[in-house]
Amino acid sequence: MNIKQEDIKCTKIEYSTGNPIYKGVHSMTNAPDSAVDWWIYKYTYDGTDIVKIQECEGTWTARATLGW
Repeated sequence: MNIKQEDIKCTKIEYSTGNPIYKGVHSMTNAPDSAVDWWIYKYTYDGTDIVKIQECEGTWTARATLGW
């Protein structure tokens, strides 16, 4: 992880059918979605179980196209 837990000031989560599919964290309070240094997690499910968590750095706006 590129950002320490104690440095997280902003968190965003995108849900699909009640499950988080993306989580983004940033060290700046109210960080703009276009900031390039969001640390983003992508969750993959098998039914209701998380089976894979991927991490990538980029913009929150482009989270779905980060080259997962």
